[in-house]
Amino acid sequence: MDPKALAHRLEGDFYDDSRRFRRLLAKEPFRRYQGNSPQEHQAEVERWCRWFAAQGLGKLGLPPSKGGDPSLFNALGYEIGFFDFNLMMRFGLQFGFLLRAVSRLGAGHQSPWLDKLAKMEKSACLAMTEAAHGSNVRGLQTTATYHKEQQVFLLHTPGPQAAKEYVTSLEQADVGLVFCRLKIGETDHGVHAFLVPLRDESGHLLPGVETEQCGLMGGLNGLSYGRLSFHNYPLQRENLLSRHAQVDEAGHYRCSLRSPSHRFNAMLGTLVVGRSLVTSGAAAGAKIALTLAIRYLHKRRQFSENAKSPERTLLSYQAMQKKLMPRLATLVALDSGRARLGQAQHQYFEEAVKDRELETFTGSLKAYTSSFAQESALVCRQVCGGAGCLAENRLTELVRDLSLFTTMEGGNTILELMTARNLLLDFQRGLDTPKIMKALGWVGKSVSKAAKTGPLKSRDTSSETLTSQEFLGSALRYKKERLLYSLARRVRSRLDEGRSLFDTLNECQEHCLLLSRAYCEEKVYRCLRNTWESCPPGWDKRVLGHLLSLFALSRIEDDKGWFLEQSYLTPGQSRAVRAQVLELCSVVAQEADQILDAFELTPHMLDSNLLDGAKEK
Repeated sequence: MDPKALAHRLEGDFYDDSRRFRRLLAKEPFRRYQGNSPQEHQAEVERWCRWFAAQGLGKLGLPPSKGGDPSLFNALGYEIGFFDFNLMMRFGLQFGFLLRAVSRLGAGHQSPWLDKLAKMEKSACLAMTEAAHGSNVRGLQTTATYHKEQQVFLLHTPGPQAAKEYVTSLEQADVGLVFCRLKIGETDHGVHAFLVPLRDESGHLLPGVETEQCGLMGGLNGLSYGRLSFHNYPLQRENLLSRHAQVDEAGHYRCSLRSPSHRFNAMLGTLVVGRSLVTSGAAAGAKIALTLAIRYLHKRRQFSENAKSPERTLLSYQAMQKKLMPRLATLVALDSGRARLGQAQHQYFEEAVKDRELETFTGSLKAYTSSFAQESALVCRQVCGGAGCLAENRLTELVRDLSLFTTMEGGNTILELMTARNLLLDFQRGLDTPKIMKALGWVGKSVSKAAKTGPLKSRDTSSETLTSQEFLGSALRYKKERLLYSLARRVRSRLDEGRSLFDTLNECQEHCLLLSRAYCEEKVYRCLRNTWESCPPGWDKRVLGHLLSLFALSRIEDDKGWFLEQSYLTPGQSRAVRAQVLELCSVVAQEADQILDAFELTPHMLDSNLLDGAKEK
C-alpha cells in the first residue's frame, strides 16, 4: 500500500487544500507557544488571529454567496488544530461562529458587520451561557427591554445567576454576540441575538458593561474566560439581528417565521459551525496522540525469551495492539464521517433555518469524537510509561486540553440526548397517533426478522463471515434500529399512562445515550464503507478493508453483552468475535506504519521529543 495513495483516498477533495494550509502553518509567524504565561499565550493567539484576517482568510467563514468557502474554512480549522487548539477555537469563534450567526440571523443592512468581523476590525466574543442556565438556552434570564421613548433596548442582568459565564476571549473583545430575552412592555418574545458593543475606541469598557475573569481552566489557557454583566445598558434597535424578527420605532414586534420555535431553531442552527470545528480539533488531537504512541511502541523494546534473543518491540505485544489498533481504525472511520459532514455543511450554509438531520449528525459526531479523543490521549500516555508522563513529550498536554473538548460547544451528554430526541422526532414525523402505533409494529417486525435471519443465525463463526461487510453492516444497523424502536415504544407507553414528556424522557435517558452512540457508529461505518467500496479499479483496498472490519467488529465486541441479550449472537459467536478482533489487531499493527505515514504529520506538527527517546536496542 502506497501511503500517499491512502492519504489521498482518506482525505479526498480536501487533500490539496489541507496540505496548502499545512505548509502555511509550518512557516512564520507560527511557532507553537511553550511558555508558562497564559497572558502571553492569549496575546499570541490574538496576534495569530489578526494575521489570518490580514491574509484574507477570515472571509472563508462566510457563506458561498458572500464570498466564503465552508470547505476551505473547515480544512484550515482542522490544520490549525494540529498547531494550537487555542488558536483553532479562537479562529473558529471569530471567523466561523460569529460570521455564521451574523450572516444567517442578520438583515441586509447589518452585512457591514461581516466585513468588520472577517477583517478583525472588531474582535468578538460569544455570550450565551449563564450561571443558572447552561444548556437550557430557552431559560436565559438576561433581558433586552425595548423603550420606545428613547428607541433603545435596555440590556440588563437581573442578578448574579444571570451573568454570562465562560465568555471566551472577553478580555480582548470589542463586541459581543449576546443571547437574551427580548421584551416589549410585559410581553416576553423569547431569546434573540444582539450584537453588543463592549468597549470604546480606546479599549475601555462602555458604561453599563461589567466584566470579571473566571480564572484559569484545566487546559486551553491560551484563551481567556470571563463573566459578563449588563446594567440597563442602552442598545440601539439596529443591534438586534433582525433577519427573522424586527421591532419598529413604535415597539411593534413581528417575526417572518411561522412560530417562535422556528425562530429559536434558526438561531440555534448557528451552533453547527462550532461543533464541527471541535470535532475536527478532537480528531487532530487523537491523530497526534496515536501517532506518537504507536511510533514509540514500534521502536521501544522490552524483554526477550532468553539472553541471546533480541528484545521485542512493545507494539508486538497483544495487549498493546488491543489498546491501540481499534482506536486507529476508529480514528480513520471518524475521519470519513468528518469528510461527509463537511460536504453536508456546504449547502447548509445557504439555508435560513436549522437542518435537523445535519444538527443530529453534527451533535452526535462531536460528542463521540471528543470523548474518543480524550480517552485515546489518556491510553496513549499510559502505554508510553514514564516517557508518556514527561511534559516535553506532549501527551499530558493532550490529555489536559482534549478533556475540555467534551464540554465546549455543548456538553457531550446533552448532545447525545439531543441526538436521541431528534431521532425520535424524525421517527414519528408526519404520523398521527394510530399511524405511530402501526409504524412501531411494522418496525418491530422488521427488527425481529433481522434478529432471526441475521448472518450469524446459522452459528457460523468463520473469519470470512465475521469480517464480511454484510454481517458488520447488518449488526450495526440492527442495534441502531432496535434501540430506536424500543425507545419509541417505551416513550409511547409512558405517555399513554399519563406521565409527562419530561419525566418520560428522564426515565429513558440511559437508553437515549446508547441510541446516540449506536447511531453515530453506524453512520461513520457507512461513510468509511463508502470510501472503501468506491476505490477505483486496481486500487489496493486491503489496508482500508482491514481498518473498516476492525472498526465495526471492535464496536460489536464492546457491545457484545447487548447483542447476547438480544439473542443476535450466541456465546460461541461472541467468543469468535473476540478472537477475530485480536487477529485483526495483529494484522493492522503490521500495517500501522503505512497508515501513520498516510497522515503525513511532520515533526513540526508532532512537536515532541518522545520519538527521539525511543532508541533501538
